[in-house]
Amino acid sequence: MYGISPLLLAATLTAGADVQTLSGKKLAGDMVGLDKQAIVLKTSAGEIRHPLSDVLQIELPAPEVAPKGGWFDVELTDGSVLHCSQVLLKGKSAELTLVPDVSLTVPLSAVFSVLRDAHDPAVKALWQKFLPTRGRLDTVVIANGDKFDGLGGTFGDGTPAGDGIEFTLSGNGEKLTPRLSKVAGLVFVQKPEQNAPPILCKVTDAGRSLLVAADLALSDKGLTVTTVAGVKVDYPSATKVAKLDFSKGKLTYLSDLDPATVDETSTEDSVFHYRRDVNLEGGPLRMAGEVYPKGLALHSRTVLTYDIGGDYRELRTVLGVDEGVVTDARVVVTLDGDGRELFKAEIGRKDPPRPLAVDVKGVQKLRLTVKSAGLLDLGAQVNLGDAKVSK
Repeated sequence: MYGISPLLLAATLTAGADVQTLSGKKLAGDMVGLDKQAIVLKTSAGEIRHPLSDVLQIELPAPEVAPKGGWFDVELTDGSVLHCSQVLLKGKSAELTLVPDVSLTVPLSAVFSVLRDAHDPAVKALWQKFLPTRGRLDTVVIANGDKFDGLGGTFGDGTPAGDGIEFTLSGNGEKLTPRLSKVAGLVFVQKPEQNAPPILCKVTDAGRSLLVAADLALSDKGLTVTTVAGVKVDYPSATKVAKLDFSKGKLTYLSDLDPATVDETSTEDSVFHYRRDVNLEGGPLRMAGEVYPKGLALHSRTVLTYDIGGDYRELRTVLGVDEGVVTDARVVVTLDGDGRELFKAEIGRKDPPRPLAVDVKGVQKLRLTVKSAGLLDLGAQVNLGDAKVSK
């Protein structure tokens, strides 16, 4: 359970808050209170007080809108990613202008990287490919055709104009001043923070910046988000914020876990391997007209075993057959916990998707088995939409 400073959100966070909970409830109303124990919503039927330990996500009126034009991505040492229309490196600080139009000053010691032209998908792809190859030195990243190259060395202070940064090249000690307008990016080597506060939530603002928050504070001046790295972002209004995500550590999607063991066989000429977050054909998981961004697709004669360590309370999913399946084959789905049967059912294409809530308290090893109800496996498959275990 993450710590949270007591606050009342009665002024700027009162319009149309939607709350998703671990217990599967969906709550809606004006958010008028939030403290360490509970969130308070004002509804037409009166006030609802709901324990924060059961809150996964709070959605606020501000829609997420992709920034327009070009922008920088500034990643902080705590994993926060800020979309910035302007970046100035002055002395030991970075002066940033977030999209949409929020200004802040960040110590360079809290910056992990700066990427120019982050709006370009090709640039982002090159960046993700380059980062794992960087060395142990501060790095100036240069575009070289269809790849990025890095110059290792040591960063100094930003320039007085903020358009570049001092840099001492490793090896020969040459002094350079790379300009932000000329480089692809910068990567800083920072010492890990030994006394960093725990994560409270992840905040997504209207410009799609993501802040890993340690604290929140609301006043008549707006909403202040303090990240784990100690960076304060002052939003003039909570309408600049789209989501508060409290799910970290509370639930885990099965598609984000690697099974401890996988057993896949078939009566056909080839084995159909299970798929994560897509159907067996690689398309979206779709059942009864609804698309599930997260989930599993499994063919007959598949057995997956997950080591969940006794840490979870419940497994929730929607069990059904993908809309792309045209055969009438039926499958039997079984869930076992430490060798004890927790759930078993037969399902086919014509059956409606079935929401499941399965008690997994104390279970160390969760085994999921799918097999054909008939002799052959042709077309025998099933989806587990939104499959997740929660604490």
